[in-house]
Amino acid sequence: MAKVFKKTSGSNQLTLLLGKRDYVDHVDKVDTVEGVVKIDPAELGDRKVWVQLCCAFRYGRDDLDVIGLSFRRDIWIHHIQLYPDAGYKPTLTEMHDTLLKKSGEQSYPFTFEIPTNLPCSVTLQPGPDDKGKPCGVDFEVKTYMAKAAEDPDEKIEKKDTARLVIRKIQFAPDNTGSGQKAEICKSFMMSDKPVLLEASLDKDIYYHGEAIPVKVKVKNDTNKVVKKIKITIDQTTDVILYSADKYTKNVLTEEFNETVEGNATFEKTLPIIPLLANNKEKRGLSLDGRLKEEDTNLASTTVLRPGMDKEVMGILVSYKIKVNLMVSGGGKCSRFLGDGDLTLRLVLKGAAPFSLLWSVSGYLHLLSLCRISISDGSAVLCCSHAFAFLLSWIGLKDRFMGVRIVAAILSITGIVMLAYADGFHSNSITGVALGVGSASTLAFYKVLFRKRVGEVGPGAVCVLLSCVVFNVLVNLGGVVSYPALISLGILLTIPASAAVDWCMSITLVVSNVRGAAFGIISAGFLLLLLPEDWDERALRWFGTLWHGQDETMLGEDWGADTPRPKPKPAGVAALP
Repeated sequence: MAKVFKKTSGSNQLTLLLGKRDYVDHVDKVDTVEGVVKIDPAELGDRKVWVQLCCAFRYGRDDLDVIGLSFRRDIWIHHIQLYPDAGYKPTLTEMHDTLLKKSGEQSYPFTFEIPTNLPCSVTLQPGPDDKGKPCGVDFEVKTYMAKAAEDPDEKIEKKDTARLVIRKIQFAPDNTGSGQKAEICKSFMMSDKPVLLEASLDKDIYYHGEAIPVKVKVKNDTNKVVKKIKITIDQTTDVILYSADKYTKNVLTEEFNETVEGNATFEKTLPIIPLLANNKEKRGLSLDGRLKEEDTNLASTTVLRPGMDKEVMGILVSYKIKVNLMVSGGGKCSRFLGDGDLTLRLVLKGAAPFSLLWSVSGYLHLLSLCRISISDGSAVLCCSHAFAFLLSWIGLKDRFMGVRIVAAILSITGIVMLAYADGFHSNSITGVALGVGSASTLAFYKVLFRKRVGEVGPGAVCVLLSCVVFNVLVNLGGVVSYPALISLGILLTIPASAAVDWCMSITLVVSNVRGAAFGIISAGFLLLLLPEDWDERALRWFGTLWHGQDETMLGEDWGADTPRPKPKPAGVAALP
């Protein structure tokens, strides 16, 4: 044993000695914690000497504790009474003998068996200005003097306590198994020829500092040229003990200047090495438990055994490798249509579904206006934004937002109130139903546009929607100006339509029910305009008012990079 770890209490009555501070989790068993406590019983009085091993999850700094509320939760704890003798006699090992020789008389050995279902030590990397103990899962051996092992009414003085933090680390078995493989076939808009990307690993488990060879195969059947290959590794930290937080941090991004010409194939193994040295400034990154200022490494992947309770693990860590092909493109229309021959058939093939949906939406809207007023029809049409959100949530897997669900409920409530405003007669119900059909078709049009086209420039919009002149202007307005400005313009059609009804001497009965329906639909429409991070912005703004300075929440990156134009990705292959 090259080194003994030693800690003495402030009163010099207790001294804790350990032979090591790293204990390996072998999946089926964990290294035994063996140590010695040297006791000076001169001033013990009626107190006893205890030693404990505790596994705890810390999710806040000590200086944030207020009114007795601690941001710490004990996952597992075990106590042993060392003095006076209570009959505890551990089996002495070679480690005990060595520590007893170094400590001298009045020394008492102890042994702890760490259960296999406990998590490994994980530390969330603090920011440059953070102080105190970092958040994460840690193990601590503590010896102290008290009348009882755990008495909430008894106060234990800090000077009567000695403690050492230990680390439970994950063991990587030699039998790593076969590696993962993923593939994706990406087709370009208005082109029948795809690009096939396949990425694979030779094994499942890699050690810290070991090169990860990623085998990449590309079959390029298009006329496009693959300019480079980009490989990224993302670390996902799932905090499940007290909430359902998930933090994803990029730990490696590397680009390889490998070119794949059109109608060609490519196969090569590209090595990558993720290191903590390249991620020192990333706040919230998961690391293997840190012991004071000792260097550590990126957190190991959490190994779950069958039947294990995930909530006891506290923090789950996993990694994912992504391979991107960066494909060149010509002008804006060329990047959208492809590099092949541009024919009328290709243009109509891409534009026909959108033209048909837009025509059906407009036709249904005109039919609804024959049965209800223009203001009612405009109000129902504004609900298309709510329907588009629901379809995007289901079909495009957009982020779930409670405020937008509330907005959708308000829109549906407003539609029902509009149908009821005139007493549920046939024309009112039929007109509102046709309006809902028009709004739903328009919502499907918007979602399909995002699915098929995504974010494109004015050139691609003009080519795609060449059969729909009016909608070209609407989409160009969203590209040139701001989408929120266009949306507010749509909302203003409600009072504008009411003014038209009044000017044309059309009977417009603005009852309380109809006025409430207009207000509810408008409120839902405005809620849909809130950005995805509106809650974080609001909390940050209130924090600025309260504290006088901006505060950054855990898990966010410091700073932001200025986006630059990049080649369009042909596809992504992810290896969990």
